[in-house]
Amino acid sequence: MRKADLIKAAVFLVVAAIAASFLNGIEYVALVALAAAIHETGHILAAKALKVPSAGGGATFFGLSLKYDFSGVPYAKEAAVSAAGALFNVAASLVTVLLVKEAGDHAVFFIFSNLSLALFNLLPISPLDGSGLLTAILCIFLSPRTAYRAAAWTSAVFSVAFFVFTVYVQLKVGANMSLMFISVFLLYNAFANVKK
Repeated sequence: MRKADLIKAAVFLVVAAIAASFLNGIEYVALVALAAAIHETGHILAAKALKVPSAGGGATFFGLSLKYDFSGVPYAKEAAVSAAGALFNVAASLVTVLLVKEAGDHAVFFIFSNLSLALFNLLPISPLDGSGLLTAILCIFLSPRTAYRAAAWTSAVFSVAFFVFTVYVQLKVGANMSLMFISVFLLYNAFANVKK
């Protein structure tokens, strides 16, 4: 594992520990981990079904991440693999609603975790799934170079909006350092991609 990957993994563990400290019990941490596992399972199953080869994995700011080799793959398949994680989270929420007769705190939290993860990942900010989805869709209609530039600028605009939203939440609700770390990372990453 590269040094940069180790640093990203360490930052993720710190952020996860801070986020976990706001939760009342280990069962909530387990529910968030389960929602993340469902998300990654969506990507894995979509990639296998569409015959998109794996390109390994690595540590990112958000934890361990799987990568796929989209070279030579139609853009529609790339879009489907990018969207699959969020779709699995939404499906998990719907299944929970249908199966759980009396929604207790844990069921509500699990539904909220899945829906939050789906919506957050669909933001068109690099390296989130929404950025890959947007890029793939744009590549269907535009030249790849134009599509990548448009996606990079869209990512930058949305990262600024997300950062402003985060600061607003910090001022109104109180300090949540994990959300601030995430917004700063996304802002930095988005503008790094614009310069490429």
